[in-house]
Amino acid sequence: MVRKSRKDDADKLTGIEKELLSRNVRLELPISDLAAVRQAADMLIGLGNQIKLIASFEGMDKTSKLMTIRSHAHSVRDRMRVVNGLTGRKYDKIKSE
Repeated sequence: MVRKSRKDDADKLTGIEKELLSRNVRLELPISDLAAVRQAADMLIGLGNQIKLIASFEGMDKTSKLMTIRSHAHSVRDRMRVVNGLTGRKYDKIKSE
């Protein structure tokens, strides 16, 4: 019974984890250029494959999986913004100051 309760608690998120993971990652699809749309499609396919792979890992806990997926989604979002000629990434602000 103790093992079962530990296993059940392992998949529960703490308040801080819920706060971090509750924010959505928004992806903007660049429709202005056909080449940019193709690049974005490849990135989205890659993101989907990464999500499937990460979700299937046995050696990671739920929080680690979700944070890793979130990190990959942010990376794709930033690369899609560059393809579309947009800025606004956090590290763009750091470089320009």
